[in-house]
Amino acid sequence: MGNEIWRRFHGDLIADVVATWPSAYKVVISDARLGIIRELPKVYARLEAAKAAADEGVRRRFSHKCRMDSCDGWLLWSV
Repeated sequence: MGNEIWRRFHGDLIADVVATWPSAYKVVISDARLGIIRELPKVYARLEAAKAAADEGVRRRFSHKCRMDSCDGWLLWSV
């Protein structure tokens, strides 16, 4: 399960939720254009809570406002 990543694209911004072990998720947000990557310090027990924190992190860190034409849904991104 450690290779399971949920990813949401917000244009050039990316929100990732990484399963670190069963029922533990960390959040990584990034700006692909600028090469900025930030891992949020909190570990989440619920996937949906981690996804919400990832979206909030993108909004706060990069002053992003979601729009239908630039933000996709969550995808299971296997590595």
